[in-house]
Amino acid sequence: MTHKVKILLTILVGIAVFMQDKYLPLGVAGGVPYVAFVLMGLWYEDPKTGLYLGIVGTGLTLLGLYVSPAGGEHWKVLLNRTYAIFAIWIVAIGVYQQKKILRKLKVYAGKLMSYNKELEQKVTERTSELAEALEHQKELSEMKSRFVSVASHEFRTPLSSILSSISILGKYSEADLQKKKEKHIDRIRSSVKNITHILDDFLSLEKLKHDKTELKTESFDLPELCDEVVDEVFFIKKPGQKINYHHTGTSTVNNLDRKVLRNVITNLLSNAIKFSDENKPIDLLTAVQDGQITIVVKDEGIGISKDESKHVFDIFFRARNAEHIQGTGLGLNIVKRHVEMMGGTIDFKSELGKGSAFTLHFT
Repeated sequence: MTHKVKILLTILVGIAVFMQDKYLPLGVAGGVPYVAFVLMGLWYEDPKTGLYLGIVGTGLTLLGLYVSPAGGEHWKVLLNRTYAIFAIWIVAIGVYQQKKILRKLKVYAGKLMSYNKELEQKVTERTSELAEALEHQKELSEMKSRFVSVASHEFRTPLSSILSSISILGKYSEADLQKKKEKHIDRIRSSVKNITHILDDFLSLEKLKHDKTELKTESFDLPELCDEVVDEVFFIKKPGQKINYHHTGTSTVNNLDRKVLRNVITNLLSNAIKFSDENKPIDLLTAVQDGQITIVVKDEGIGISKDESKHVFDIFFRARNAEHIQGTGLGLNIVKRHVEMMGGTIDFKSELGKGSAFTLHFT
C-alpha cells in the first residue's frame, strides 16, 4: 500500500469517526473510537506520525464533546472524554516508541546485512587468494618436478658430450690434429651454451612469475643489436644453415629494453636453428617506420600442426614432432611474457613440415 493511499484512508477513517460522534448519541463511549484512529499510526514508517494523529485525535475528541448528542449525563461524558484523551496519548506515545525502535532495528538490520556482505566479500577474496596460493604452489611443485625431469634428460647429453670431448682432447698432442681439437672445443662450447640456456630459461621464468624483471628502456640501434645476436648464434647453427638479416626504415629504437629484446630475438633464432634441418635458410627481418617496430623470425623447419598451435606459448609445451629435439618447453612462454611486458604483441603462423614465422609488433 502506497503512502498516499494510507493518508487518504486515515483521513476517511477520521472523518467517519467524527461524523459518527457528531450524529450518534454515544454518551460515555464517545471518545473510544478516536483511540482506534490514533492506532493507525502503526501503518506509517515515520515515528512522529503517531504523535500527529494523537494531536488530531485529541482535537476531534474535544470538538465531539460540544457537537455530538450528550447521550448521558454531562459530567460522565466529560470524564469519559478525559479518559479517552489520556488513552489517546498513551497509544500515540506507544506507537511513537514502537516505530522508533523498529526504525533502529531496521538500521541495525541494514548494517548487519552490510557487514554480512562485507564478510562474504572478504571470505570470497580470502578463498580466491587461497585458491591462487594453492594453484601457485601446485605450479611450483610441477615446475620443480619438470625441472628435475628436464635436468636429468637435457643436461645428460651436453654433459656427456663435454666429458667425451675432454677425454678425446687429452689424447691429442700432435700439431696436425689441431682441426680435430677445434671440433671438440666447439662441441664443448655448444654444450656449455645449451646448459647455460636451460638455466637462463628457468631463472627468467622465475623472475617473470614473481614480477622481479624490471624494464630499462633506452635508445639503441636495432640493426646493430640484431647483428650481435646473429654473431652470437653462429656457433649453434647446423651445417649449411644461413641467417638472412634485412632491415628497413630508421635504425634507432627508443622505448624498449635492449637486454630483454636481445634475449627475445636470441630465443627465436635459437628455436629456428634447432627446429630446422641442415642447409635450410632462416630469415630475420626488422623494420622501424612511423613509430612502429616490427621483428619477424621465419624458418623452413618442421613447423607445428594446427591442433597444437594454440598451445605453442604454454609453459613446458612440447609438440609431438619435437619430442626428440633437445629443449625445455620454456622458451616461447618466456618470449611471450617479455614481449607483452614491453607493451608488444607476438603473432605465430606455422604449417607442419613447412616452417614457422613469429612476428613481433611494438609501438
